[in-house]
Amino acid sequence: MEEDNSFSDFWKITYKEGKDFNKFLEALDDLVNNGNIKIALLNRLPAPLEILINEYDPDFKIEYREITGPNLTLKQNLNILNVYLGQCEYGEDLYIIDKYFFTSRNVKNYCDLLTSLFKYYKKKRIIIYCDCDINQAIYNHFYQLLQSNGTKLILKNNVKNLHDRFYLSNKEFGFSIGTSLNGYLLREGRISKLNDNEYKKLFNKYSINI
Repeated sequence: MEEDNSFSDFWKITYKEGKDFNKFLEALDDLVNNGNIKIALLNRLPAPLEILINEYDPDFKIEYREITGPNLTLKQNLNILNVYLGQCEYGEDLYIIDKYFFTSRNVKNYCDLLTSLFKYYKKKRIIIYCDCDINQAIYNHFYQLLQSNGTKLILKNNVKNLHDRFYLSNKEFGFSIGTSLNGYLLREGRISKLNDNEYKKLFNKYSINI
């Protein structure tokens, strides 16, 4: 377990793949003293893992985040994103706010990524907010993927002022991703869980007109 004191309000502790994850959790549990329930949430998360612990919070809330991109293997990158998408499985709808969701310079590779993530992903509806020139091959591929699972696709294009990328369940869970999905495997980025206030603000904004 490695400590980084560069944060004034947080301890940053990094677990690196290959180390004993159970010992890491035990050490983290000792550090927060009452973290058994919260730490159980971390068991689903793959390595490499960064955990931020708010030293001044009386409840010792744990925030977790992952750094993804070309420094990881394809399997590691997919596992990380699948963990977060899995948390969004509760609830009928998934909202994706991603400006460039339906465009890519490498259509085949992007379609392969979509297949890896959504082939067995069942929801009542997936609602996508974007602002790009729709690549018809990507759209058709994704539409057919969802149709095979009985999932309805709702597209909201030409939505202005989009920048960050968010995934929101209608069951009080959401996360942000540092890059558009079409660049997920190509550029380093961060995935992190939204806190309650962030989730409510975004969900209220994007679910109102559906």
